[in-house]
Amino acid sequence: DVEVVLVAVVAIEEKRRRMGWTLPDMGRVKLIISPEQAVINDIVNSSDEHTYHVFSGFDSEPLFRNAFAYLTAHRHHLGIMAEPYSWLGVKGQLRYLRSIYHRLRYGNLFDFILAIGSKGMEVYSKAGYKKDKLFEWGYFVEPAPPVGPAAAAPFRVMYAGGLLADKRVHTRIRAWP
Repeated sequence: DVEVVLVAVVAIEEKRRRMGWTLPDMGRVKLIISPEQAVINDIVNSSDEHTYHVFSGFDSEPLFRNAFAYLTAHRHHLGIMAEPYSWLGVKGQLRYLRSIYHRLRYGNLFDFILAIGSKGMEVYSKAGYKKDKLFEWGYFVEPAPPVGPAAAAPFRVMYAGGLLADKRVHTRIRAWP
């Protein structure tokens, strides 16, 4: 008995499409792609005390900025799904300061933060978010069907993700026996 509406700027970002991502079957989820501001306003205006709005990031997407501002100002139920960031180097320290700014500005207005992976938990904890508001979240791919006992034949490993230094793929490859 839960209605889920997913509002997105695009169905799949071009870089994700090039990586082979496709739009999954989301069942009963109502998908709205690149809506006019009036549609976003209607969604916000039809909210009640049982509605939870989950944003991907902190007021960064221009299409949703007005909705984010309205919902935070009017104390609606809010959640954030947030990627981890690197706090290394000068740019990393600026990201860390921005995260503290977001916590000071919005931290008491969120019901929860879905921190992407253990690294997300680490960076948002370090920025001072309360542990009871942080929940580890992840991206998941469809599991492949089992192919038999591992001892019976060699097996393959697939890595689904970007080849970024932060992902440490090179370390995993070197550590493989």
